[in-house]
Amino acid sequence: MEVLILVAHLGWPDEISSYISKSPNVSEVYSSPSGYIVAKASVESPSDLKTLLGRIRRCRGVLKVEYMVARRSAATRNRSQEALS
Repeated sequence: MEVLILVAHLGWPDEISSYISKSPNVSEVYSSPSGYIVAKASVESPSDLKTLLGRIRRCRGVLKVEYMVARRSAATRNRSQEALS
């Protein structure tokens, strides 16, 4: 499943962005001057997501971590199911 992760931080944006980008599940990382980092990740299961979020929360300077799971549309789900059959 695709996940967007929003990280609020206090200082060390380059260090935190670098740390997040080194995770094998993360494909993109963007940093803003207003104290937020946005990362796009792909995880296989809820436990993988929990592990990834835990890693990010333990970074020095991280204040808050929020995430949003991308839902696939019905058309995309149908195409995926057709491809599997």
